[in-house]
Amino acid sequence: MKKLILIILVLFLVACKKEFFLNPPEDLSYNEQTSMLTWSSVLNATSYILSINDVIYETEELNFDLSEFSDGTYTIKIKSVSDRTESRFSMTLIVTIHLPLSLEITLDDEFIFWNVIPTSTHYIVNVFDSSNMLIISEQLTQPIYNYSDLFGLYRFQVVVYQSQTILLEKEFFIDL
Repeated sequence: MKKLILIILVLFLVACKKEFFLNPPEDLSYNEQTSMLTWSSVLNATSYILSINDVIYETEELNFDLSEFSDGTYTIKIKSVSDRTESRFSMTLIVTIHLPLSLEITLDDEFIFWNVIPTSTHYIVNVFDSSNMLIISEQLTQPIYNYSDLFGLYRFQVVVYQSQTILLEKEFFIDL
């Protein structure tokens, strides 16, 4: 009888121990088009803890949006959480985020300004008159152009270069 009780007790403890064990998600992946981390659910998990460059985030979803993260390389791990325990962290996923470059133009009474593009080496400002004839082409190292000597309608083109490669280009009209 004691043997039977001992066997039942051991089986009960083994069954309880299994309930406390969680695996981490094994299929953590990143989609560059959607900026989403995704993974499959883990049996008995009620939430997930993400470690992104050692900063902790918790979610109950099977995805995590990285669209608000800036350019850079991120080390990402995930673990499963239940009411009673949490798993070890998964293998590390390395994600590099490259945000699309954007050229933002602002004006005042004399100058055109644009945002600095980090890898740019120089800028070229082209100015076209109302007959679409190129009248000014100026290479600059700073994101500013003085247009105070111009009067009339002009088409401006700001071209951002990295060495000989065009990174960005933007055209706009100004009626002076």
